[in-house]
Amino acid sequence: LVGISTDHARRLSLAYGVSVRKVWNGIDLQMYSPPPEGSKRNGRLLWLGRYTPEKGALDAMQLAKRLRMPLDCYGDTRMVIDPAYMDRCRQEADGIIVRMFPGVTREKTVALYRTYRALLHPHQWNEPFSLVLAEAQACGLPVLTLDLGAAREVVSHEKTGYVCQDLNEIERVLKSGCLSNIKSQDCVAWAQQFSVQNMAAGYLKLFERVRAGHSW
Repeated sequence: LVGISTDHARRLSLAYGVSVRKVWNGIDLQMYSPPPEGSKRNGRLLWLGRYTPEKGALDAMQLAKRLRMPLDCYGDTRMVIDPAYMDRCRQEADGIIVRMFPGVTREKTVALYRTYRALLHPHQWNEPFSLVLAEAQACGLPVLTLDLGAAREVVSHEKTGYVCQDLNEIERVLKSGCLSNIKSQDCVAWAQQFSVQNMAAGYLKLFERVRAGHSW
């Protein structure tokens, strides 16, 4: 077995009682790249994912409204697991502080990452990796997330964003204004390790070990 993060590999090992190796997921850094130098961001927060409880859509909306910090949400509105949750999200979106949009293409996603102030990602489950965090940082976008799953592997705490213990800590970070301390170039540099080339090299290294007789 191979996990897509150290945390994922650990959880698989505990669940199945076997040794598990790790290879980080990879993203296309030719596609996910920073905006042209001198580009300005719009000052709004971004949430992007599925409109489901584990992705924290409603938590992000309620937090934004409480702080009166503008937030735009993008996610698939057609393939919905819990229609009641989707309705709650629609009710929370007032069209001013919180705006709710359907899903977008990959190309549009890149444009969003290059436009917003920060990615608000209050996920409520142990995500094995979280591509959205890696993608955002590769585009120079700081991230705010919770310390679940592989978040501390994907995000460099206080350098490319903030990995918080709970929603109250995310609120304190937003109120403090310390997001302005995060440099876009640091986000881009950190995300380079999550390339598809590094992912492929990681799997090839494991295959070579197996071919040499060193299985796990």
